[in-house]
Amino acid sequence: MSILKSISFNFSSNFVSSLLGAQVHVQDRPSARFNYNTGLRYRTNSYLLGALDTKGDYKPLFIDYQGMFSYYLNENWKASFFGTYSINKYRVVPENRETNWGSINEALRFTVYYEGQEITQFETYMGALSFTNEVSENISLKFITSIYQTHENEYFDLLGEYKLEELERDLGNDNYGNVAYTRGVGSFLNHARNSIDATVINAYHKGTYSKNSSKLSWGAKIQHEIIRDKMIEWNYTDSSRFSLPHPSDSIGYTNPSQIPYQYLTMSSSLKANNFMESDRITAYIQKQYRFSKVKNINITDTIYVNDKFSCLDTTFIGYRFFSFTLGGRANYWTYNNRLFFTPRISFKLKPAIYEIKNNKIHRKDFIIKFATGLYYQPPFYRAIRNLQGELNPDIRAQKSIHFVLGSEYVFDKWDRPFKIGSEIYYKYLSDIIPYKIENVRTRYFGENNAKGYARGIDLKLNGEFVPGIESYASISFLQTKEDILDDYYYDYYNSNGENIIFGYTENDIIADSIKQEPGYIPRPTDQRVSFALFFQDQMPEDWDTEKVKWSTMKVNLNLIFGTRLPYGPPGNVRYTDTLRSSLYKRLDIGFTKDIISSETDRTKFKENSFLYNISRMWISFEVFNLLDISNTINYNWIRDVSGRKYSIPSYLTSRRLNVKLSIKF
Repeated sequence: MSILKSISFNFSSNFVSSLLGAQVHVQDRPSARFNYNTGLRYRTNSYLLGALDTKGDYKPLFIDYQGMFSYYLNENWKASFFGTYSINKYRVVPENRETNWGSINEALRFTVYYEGQEITQFETYMGALSFTNEVSENISLKFITSIYQTHENEYFDLLGEYKLEELERDLGNDNYGNVAYTRGVGSFLNHARNSIDATVINAYHKGTYSKNSSKLSWGAKIQHEIIRDKMIEWNYTDSSRFSLPHPSDSIGYTNPSQIPYQYLTMSSSLKANNFMESDRITAYIQKQYRFSKVKNINITDTIYVNDKFSCLDTTFIGYRFFSFTLGGRANYWTYNNRLFFTPRISFKLKPAIYEIKNNKIHRKDFIIKFATGLYYQPPFYRAIRNLQGELNPDIRAQKSIHFVLGSEYVFDKWDRPFKIGSEIYYKYLSDIIPYKIENVRTRYFGENNAKGYARGIDLKLNGEFVPGIESYASISFLQTKEDILDDYYYDYYNSNGENIIFGYTENDIIADSIKQEPGYIPRPTDQRVSFALFFQDQMPEDWDTEKVKWSTMKVNLNLIFGTRLPYGPPGNVRYTDTLRSSLYKRLDIGFTKDIISSETDRTKFKENSFLYNISRMWISFEVFNLLDISNTINYNWIRDVSGRKYSIPSYLTSRRLNVKLSIKF
């Protein structure tokens, strides 16, 4: 069959507008040879960000466009162009912030007054041209060339003057909840002028050959990368008029009065000017074998059993479908001159399980899947750059061995379809490039100096709990850890044999020390349990009145729960990232009312009117974070002159409302 005859494409368009922005989508096939599919989206989160702890002037702007244009040169050749453009600009002028946190044993308040601003911008372009040739019913060839560009800027100058206060905890005190005393004051100055410009050009070919019960797939790609990176970033911290760290720690002064006034020590400083140009060559090949066997049983036939077994269900087991795929992937990178090949294999079995219910034969729709293989992940630029801004030419691909066992079961309940999916996996990881998450930025160590593992179970159920409306529930259990191979630290003890905790232990004179190796620690994504529920319901038809049709109104609930994620103080070590954040809990609710639908009487609209051409229009009212729960997104760290560190949580937005109008033509 030619690709021209297999296409079915009609005009369609929709428009969505809400308090968070707007989007429009248009697709059409003006002729038998040409069709297109485009979309434009504008989004601003100023409304949401206004609920953050940090008050100020937030001006985020997100615009993106993507379009797919296809033209059929003849019955066997198709030319396509896919293009995208996006600009994400985030500007904030913070004014002040007040955060209360702690427990009944230690209630604290952190107050900051800001000066300065932060401007972050990400602008990307991508264009891809492809040619597809259906040589025959068995052979398909595709040729693609594309170019991708990104320009990223991160500029900020922020001066913050803060105070840390302890709140009154005595329930019987008239000043309960008010400030009891001030623990300390300080200030910080953060400066950055960071930019990355990257261009990625590639040419790609892939093809398939099918014959009888087998299918051969192959592909090859060559990619050229040009990256320019400039970083100037530093941070200065002052606590009670003492620079942290102390200049005396660096230059040998023990008396603060002897420290030269012109000497200034930064808490952190980073300067880099990198240029990288390299080529990658990748290729893959895989062969799929398929076997099937159909049992001679007509599932529509009625089977009669004798009275002895008439109340029982009987099951017949065989196999209906079995396939396995064997393949491999190769990669060569000129930056580190390393070549690797990774084999992979997967199996899929669909047993022919028949059961007799109500004197009829039914076949169960059940699939078992298993996959294993080597998976190497060559790093991109950010993973090559270490915490000092230096590039590592000896960087290697991160490696893993995967073992994945899964299943799918489709069944009917209450005369409606449901589907259960499950997956259990174990992944052994080696040559890991460790990373830290500081605020919302990912900091890579730029070295393959860790090993680890990931194991877990994923379960998902989706179906029509309410007739005609699909809902789903999913739960995941995950454990992932890593061992930094060359990390260690010392436990220090005073003359009393007490483990010294600087800033807390009164006697902090070191008398002895013991070297410790941390071993396995949680990876930043180690979230043990995550649960999601999306449930939809519809008003019953008996609620309809002569004036209002309530059955066109729907309600949906979105519940998300996640256990604590690991985090730690900023710095160049990973073994301190063993603290756990608070639980993530969120409940959203939405109401949708159809204004125009397929059941609408269109005789009340004029044929040339705007409303007559609308196939569906609905309005939605949404409540985000219905229970107004304070979820932590990250932690800001401060410390006093004694070296004691404090982590101050930053919370996501509180309860917010949104109204959305959607139109489909």
